[in-house]
Amino acid sequence: MQLSTKYALVGMGALFALTIVDWTRSRAFELPKDLQWFLGVLPNLAAVVAISFVLMSIWIDRRPSEMIAVLRGRFALFVSFSALGLVLWEFLQRSSRSLVFDIGDLAATCLGVWIAWMLFSRITPKKGLDAGNREDH
Repeated sequence: MQLSTKYALVGMGALFALTIVDWTRSRAFELPKDLQWFLGVLPNLAAVVAISFVLMSIWIDRRPSEMIAVLRGRFALFVSFSALGLVLWEFLQRSSRSLVFDIGDLAATCLGVWIAWMLFSRITPKKGLDAGNREDH
């Protein structure tokens, strides 16, 4: 399976998680307070993963023979961009009357960065790629 496809699938999985969270939150379920809190911060976690992997899948699809070191650097850029955007958005909420600043969202964003890196490390081959953007092993 091409690496761009793997990255896209992870990104779509995170987008699916966002959809499920939105659907669940829009229902009048009586949920335990801890689960309500988790559903409140989960979008930040999933968004970091979704944005990073969708951008990575688009980028690598255009450069199928990039070296692994370049991939890591590019992913670092994408995950940093995602996290910075979410952190800035969270702080902008402090000046809003309708949005709520939540330190839990910042923690979830940090956890999302860690999860994104773990997924990237697991999916990305440790050695170079051939011209077809496939793993060597």
